[in-house]
Amino acid sequence: WVSLHAGGIGLLLLSGGWPSQTSIAAVYSAVITLTALLYAAASFRDPGYAETAAKTAARLASPSDDFQEALLDQAYCVHCHAELRARTKHCHDCCRCVRRMDHHCWWLGNCVGERTHCIFVSYLFLQTALLVATGVFASLAVGAAERRGDPPPPAPRG
Repeated sequence: WVSLHAGGIGLLLLSGGWPSQTSIAAVYSAVITLTALLYAAASFRDPGYAETAAKTAARLASPSDDFQEALLDQAYCVHCHAELRARTKHCHDCCRCVRRMDHHCWWLGNCVGERTHCIFVSYLFLQTALLVATGVFASLAVGAAERRGDPPPPAPRG
């Protein structure tokens, strides 16, 4: 992911396609930064892993345990022995159960679950905006090169 973006932005800089107006360049740089931060947050944040049976037993053995909660906590995952509540699913890539699991994203290397869903959707929105803006700036750079009369690059031979 990082190498694709670094290569694309590097080519944009080398081709002269980086936005020349300061305000547009600042917004474009902010979108790049926010996209990278959201990617890191979605990749490294706990997606909402379910408690294992040992943690649940320790919590229920505490003096402040609730009898009704103890009655409801009876289902456990057959793979990782975590407590199963509504919409908790086991991720075979992470080998853990995730609350409100949507999917395991191999681009992030993490599950999209209860604690990462909003971050993931925000990341997708900014990623789309970044790709569209990069395409627009690259098209403008190609158009400017054609108006200047620069020769097109040679076609690859294969």
